[in-house]
Amino acid sequence: QFNFVNKTGKDTILVFPAGLTFHWQDIEDQNGIILQDIAVALNKGASCKTMIYSFCINEHRHASDVTSIYRFGPITNAAPMVELLDLLKNKNINLKAGEQPDIMGRVGSLQTMVWNLTEGNSLTDLDRDNIGKLENK
Repeated sequence: QFNFVNKTGKDTILVFPAGLTFHWQDIEDQNGIILQDIAVALNKGASCKTMIYSFCINEHRHASDVTSIYRFGPITNAAPMVELLDLLKNKNINLKAGEQPDIMGRVGSLQTMVWNLTEGNSLTDLDRDNIGKLENK
């Protein structure tokens, strides 16, 4: 969860780019990655709280919790992950306000793909087919 304050005199859109990673100092806990751009609208002089869901990068680490504090990491340039980001660019994968992650459906399938990629594997033909079946934006 992020708290943003717009101290400028104009409305602003803050964009977190696909492939942005989030790192936790404790090597026991997960790092995260976002798979699509996330835009946050900030009205001039206003503040807002925004929840950003990321996908876990490290399959064998502990899940984060409400006490976890992350810092921004780099934007990935790893070819297998960039392929995934490109395939997802026009798909409807980001959660809407109030929507819970569906670990047995779309979110779970994408999470498995991320873990496979971070373990050194490539996307499979089945992965590409499943991505193709996702709803377009």
